[in-house]
Amino acid sequence: MANQEIDYALPIGTEVYSKPTDIRYKVQEVLGAGGFGITYKVTATIKVNNVPVSVPFAMKEHFITGCYRDKDACTVLCTPQVAKTVEESRSDFIVEAQRLNRLSNLSEHIVKVNEVFEYFGTAYYIMQFLDGGDLYHYIQSEGPLSEAQALSLLRPIANAVQLLHKEHLLHLDIKPENIVLMSRPDSGQLYPVLIDFGISKHFNASGKPTSAHSAKGASDGYAPKEQYSKIDYFEPRMDVYALGATLLHMLSAQQPKNAFDIMEEEINAMIPEEVSSHTRNAVLLAMKGEKRERTASVKAFLESLEGEYTLSPGTVITGKRHAYRIIGVESEHPSFIRYNAVIANAQEPDDSDQSIVDYDDYEDSNRTRAFDNANSATRSFEQSAQRHLSDQEQVAKPKQPRFILVELFAKGCMQRDADGKVSPAEAADKLSFYNERSKTVKVLQKQPTDDPAAEYETLSANGTEYFAYAVIPKPVPLSIWKRLIRTFSRNAKSIGIVMLLALIVIACVLGAKSLFRSCKQSPQTDSTTKEITTPAENTTADSLKADSIAKASKAASRSARESQSSRESNAAQSAREAQAERNAQAARESQSSRESQSSRESQSSRESQPHRQIKTNRETRQQQSQGAQPSQQPQRSQQQPQRQQQQRQQQQQQRQQRQVSNQDLLNGSSGVNNNDLLN
Repeated sequence: MANQEIDYALPIGTEVYSKPTDIRYKVQEVLGAGGFGITYKVTATIKVNNVPVSVPFAMKEHFITGCYRDKDACTVLCTPQVAKTVEESRSDFIVEAQRLNRLSNLSEHIVKVNEVFEYFGTAYYIMQFLDGGDLYHYIQSEGPLSEAQALSLLRPIANAVQLLHKEHLLHLDIKPENIVLMSRPDSGQLYPVLIDFGISKHFNASGKPTSAHSAKGASDGYAPKEQYSKIDYFEPRMDVYALGATLLHMLSAQQPKNAFDIMEEEINAMIPEEVSSHTRNAVLLAMKGEKRERTASVKAFLESLEGEYTLSPGTVITGKRHAYRIIGVESEHPSFIRYNAVIANAQEPDDSDQSIVDYDDYEDSNRTRAFDNANSATRSFEQSAQRHLSDQEQVAKPKQPRFILVELFAKGCMQRDADGKVSPAEAADKLSFYNERSKTVKVLQKQPTDDPAAEYETLSANGTEYFAYAVIPKPVPLSIWKRLIRTFSRNAKSIGIVMLLALIVIACVLGAKSLFRSCKQSPQTDSTTKEITTPAENTTADSLKADSIAKASKAASRSARESQSSRESNAAQSAREAQAERNAQAARESQSSRESQSSRESQSSRESQPHRQIKTNRETRQQQSQGAQPSQQPQRSQQQPQRQQQQRQQQQQQRQQRQVSNQDLLNGSSGVNNNDLLN
């Protein structure tokens, strides 16, 4: 049945609308199924002081066998054969929700029901969402609980069950899995809350069932034998058996066997030896297999525990400074017991323990109550939202101080009567108590005198001794990131702000990395000292380095060009010298030819005298014209080697100067080291 209901669960994200309160509940996840239907975790936006707050709730949907979903996967339909049954069951579902709404307002140990309404062709009721762990998993992680711890958690649940019985309502599914442990924001003290009324059954004043179609079921180990058959009369012993089995589980950390299989000897063996006889007998009587032998009522079960050595929550111990109201057991010692307490005459917080109820003044009533109007429902939701905020935001403001009340009580030899008075203690137990008190006083003396945590007093009551000291709980501020996310999520513009901040952060990180890299690569002018340079200085150093490298490159290229031009000039000079040599050779050959010609003309003149003078004059002119050129050519031939020698010397001097300049650049004479040039 449960698996079938989960298969038919509402899709995640579905919105369920409550017309009476005009609130939309959005489905977040499926918590489970059973009894009347399916339970979801939902969220709704509630305004607290005109500020919208997203608050989680638990939503129960009526969905039983014979129901199915329409094509929209939301509307609940049923076959004609079961239409009447479904209608009667839905009516019972609404009445039970209204009854729980009234009862939950009387005790904080019953899960709170905020409203009930109809939608999607079925009924829903909204409950307080409890995000604490259940008692079953708490015992698994912590192991067996001490007697004092177990009783401090069980008594509030038993008081809540007694309140249900006053309303003629049986829970029928009390077990550690259905007890959620919540933590008080002011003191951190755990307090239990009873949940899951899926198979609870209501009866009228004559003990007859008023719910014709209540779900049936029994949890093995916690349900008595008679619960496995039809329940047609009001029998508180069924819940008494479950309370005894739950206490047994808390003390032993073991789940009891089925009621048909477990024996009294096995129950007695499961209870630890250090457990007092009162608690042992209370468990044995509550878990009797035959109902006529079992403890008759929850009130009788509580009375069987009242004779224990621990004081009940709500007990007030009056001292000279304050009256201390016990809210639970902190720890126990063979010679003393530590209690958590608050100031009884101070204003109680909203989450104060309400387990002590005056049942004599409580009026029996079978009438159920719906919300009178939307305003009362709105106030209930605002209280839920405020509780949610107080749980989620531990603001840094002073809290009401929590006190530790230490009582001298030796479990082995001292007894407590019905009025809370105890028998005298032995000397050894008193010595242990006084040693503990001295240690506490030494610790408190180290506190400043104006510190509230230094508050301390001793007192006597109930025939024994006590001392009390204050414990100031440290505030747990909400994470800055959670505050930012919660603030920005309320405004779409805030998303842009978050993105802008993210970009600024990224830019800062990249800038820091670039600065670190430039600082790491910047040159050091002194190997023995390290100087911190600014970004501007790093930029100047980089520019100087680049200029030096550029100058060196230009010098090298200029040297190469000059070397090439020098080679070209040497080749041209060699060519000119060869040309001059050829010209001199030609001049010598011309001179020899003229001499031979001159000899031939002399001979011919002797042969022809008349023509001698004319020939002589012509030859004289030729010699003058030709003689001038040979006379200048040798002079040029003599001057050219000298000029060439001077040019070669000048070129050699220039090359030497350039080599010296390049060597100075390479050796760092220009202010740049070799490594920088190479880099």
